[in-house]
Amino acid sequence: MFGGSPAIPIPGPRPIDFAPDADIVASQSNLRVISQTLLLYSNENRGRLPPDLGTLFTTQTISPEVFLNPRGETPPPPPGMTAEETAAWINAHSDYIMLGAGQSSARVGPVLAYEDPSEMAGGINILFADGRVEFREMRWALETLARAGVL
Repeated sequence: MFGGSPAIPIPGPRPIDFAPDADIVASQSNLRVISQTLLLYSNENRGRLPPDLGTLFTTQTISPEVFLNPRGETPPPPPGMTAEETAAWINAHSDYIMLGAGQSSARVGPVLAYEDPSEMAGGINILFADGRVEFREMRWALETLARAGVL
């Protein structure tokens, strides 16, 4: 001590208990699986992306539930459908929007896929072409999509 009375420690701010929304994290996981299967498809098809998400289901080993956002209310596909029927169902009901369908993966912009913003409140998850998935507040997400030429 350098003179004076001993300093009384002042407690710092209490840490904030932050637990991310489980459905947001589950949706991010779905987008990561979609990203990995897009990469596999691209590697098997001379760098081209599939024409639609249903094609991923028919060409890769992936569950149809991956195309459903746990934050949404879309029910799972009916049981007993053929692979082609399930692919058509995925194309009609998926909660994710894929960009660059059928294009060379080298020509895809910064955004590869994202949650359908019309069904979400507060924000959406975005899959970027480098493989990362980020949750962005709605205004920032829409701005990101606009800058990517999506909107």
